[in-house]
Amino acid sequence: MIFMQESQLIEEIHNCKRCESIGGRKYVLLEGKKTPLDFGVSLKQFKIIFVVESPPVSGVYFWNLESKSRVRKRLLNQLVKAGLMKNQSLEEFKEEYYCTDAVKCPFQENKNQNANPPMKALENCRRFILREIQYCEPKIVCTLGKTPLKAFLKVKRFRLEDFAGKIVEESYLREDAKNLRCQFFSSWFPTPRAGIPENDKVQNMKILKDILKK
Repeated sequence: MIFMQESQLIEEIHNCKRCESIGGRKYVLLEGKKTPLDFGVSLKQFKIIFVVESPPVSGVYFWNLESKSRVRKRLLNQLVKAGLMKNQSLEEFKEEYYCTDAVKCPFQENKNQNANPPMKALENCRRFILREIQYCEPKIVCTLGKTPLKAFLKVKRFRLEDFAGKIVEESYLREDAKNLRCQFFSSWFPTPRAGIPENDKVQNMKILKDILKK
């Protein structure tokens, strides 16, 4: 059953054309590979699902071991420092955790730089990320950065600092997010952005660890 769900989800993501008219969209990533499932990651029950913004236009993807992903390096390092992992190993990571994108196609600002995905793209991809969460039944969904958090909130305008390091209150969540029966936790994007100190990001992962224990 899970295999059928994975196959169907991959096919639907690859065949999606809802954002063709949106400027800056770059469809092909790594010869068509643009989901964790394309890299052999199986849908199963995970303790935490980490949700980032969108795949990189550079092709340096989190799950691609042949590339030097800064997001992977930073996130795994922060998880080790917080005590959520023993080693910075992707194999250890995928035993209990899963990382996916809120928007499945990269949006390009220039040759090697991502642009923030527009709200329309985020809305178009919500059906995919909701199904990933539904299939994996995590205890916690941890959004990394402002864009992935937008996918689950009712409010359109907010400050990330008002949510970072906390469980998102149900009153802020959209109805379909509430129905997933998991907690939503917000943190900062793992790589350097907006001058957020590395220690603050590690501290948020420590808070996440404490919540996981409850």
